[in-house]
Amino acid sequence: MVNNITELLEKFDKINFDNYESKEFTKDDWSLNYNLTMSEMLGVQVILNLYYRRRIVKSWGCVDEDNLAAVKWIKRTQRRIEEDYWKLEENAEELGKELFEKL
Repeated sequence: MVNNITELLEKFDKINFDNYESKEFTKDDWSLNYNLTMSEMLGVQVILNLYYRRRIVKSWGCVDEDNLAAVKWIKRTQRRIEEDYWKLEENAEELGKELFEKL
């Protein structure tokens, strides 16, 4: 059972999402999307929805400081995925140059 946003985000980290597009993180059969909703009572709220094989596993609506924690996690995970992507691209470029030199 998940008791707070910290535990939830730690579980998301264990999935190690490796792709991000249009407010959705994916890794194999896992996907996590988020939406921002606005209400007069709660203000802006981050809603996180975790799926496995397109079936809902967990939905979490953030309140108060949970919103900030969720936004920080989203931005940090986006940066990690982007950095990993560019590392792979740099490696491919170097490998391509080495292979070309051997032709």
